[in-house]
Amino acid sequence: MLTGILEPTSGEAEVAGVVPWRDRQANALNIGVVFGQRSQLWWDLPLIESFELVAQMYHVEPDRYRRNLGRFREILALDEFIDTPVRQLSLGQRMRGELTAALLHDPPVVYLDEPTVGLYVVANERRTFIADINRERGTTVVLTTHDLADVERLCRRVILIDHGRVLFDGSVDRLKATYAPQRELVVQLVPDAAGLEVGAQHSKCRASCVSTATPGSSGSGSTRPSCGPTSSSARSRAGIRQLANYQSAGH
Repeated sequence: MLTGILEPTSGEAEVAGVVPWRDRQANALNIGVVFGQRSQLWWDLPLIESFELVAQMYHVEPDRYRRNLGRFREILALDEFIDTPVRQLSLGQRMRGELTAALLHDPPVVYLDEPTVGLYVVANERRTFIADINRERGTTVVLTTHDLADVERLCRRVILIDHGRVLFDGSVDRLKATYAPQRELVVQLVPDAAGLEVGAQHSKCRASCVSTATPGSSGSGSTRPSCGPTSSSARSRAGIRQLANYQSAGH
């Protein structure tokens, strides 16, 4: 709707002083758009020719076009595939091309509509350039996504909308404090962990042999010796290490 493609049944909206669905051409000159499932690139043309066509469509001066393209070629590492037809590009390469095409004309507003389908394969240092564009050029970036990692990395303001009604408008920290003040950790034990020792004794465990109860074919159970890395104490320590790594990763 904000791109001018759809017209609302009621209500009003403006983008940079323009009503999108009433003046689509003026609105198009003010915005850049990246759709996760749709392309603005020409499928059969080399990527560089798509950029040249975009520059002509948006009346980008030659000097500004060369300056912007040069920067994106460096940041997004476009040179390795810039002469390749779009149809032959990988998902990550095409997404880098889409971002470049959306930003070539220095739009004041950029919409990234569910771009995670391609952004996740772009290296983190290249993804952060979106935040750099916002900071350096004052470009407003509207990101619609279900990927909360991207929200935390890129967004200072979050708006939750449900059926046209704003449920939340604020910072990421306030969102987490309001709706997710605590975290719930669910631990599932594997079926053969009946002999697993839990508690302070883990610090005293050594690699000595232990007998572990295992269910036999008759259901009555039997015992087998277990030593070294397959012992219950070793399995306990491995599980504790995995849990510590999980928590240290921020989960």
